[in-house]
Amino acid sequence: LEHRGVATRAQAASSARVTDPLPALSLRPGVEVPSGPVLLVDDVARTQWTLTVAAAVLRAGGAPAVLPLVVQRLP
Repeated sequence: LEHRGVATRAQAASSARVTDPLPALSLRPGVEVPSGPVLLVDDVARTQWTLTVAAAVLRAGGAPAVLPLVVQRLP
């Protein structure tokens, strides 16, 4: 995955955190998505919206399943 743009501040309003990742995440050009399940790892997650968008991008790119793993979940 590739992120373009500025990362959203953790203190930003929830609407900004939800909408910012939508146009910012994409597959890198030339990268082939594996034919099996993809393990998607995030070190820290607050809303999990970035994981949701990343999983959707991977599924649209051909991944049959995306398995998210979060190391630390923040309130």
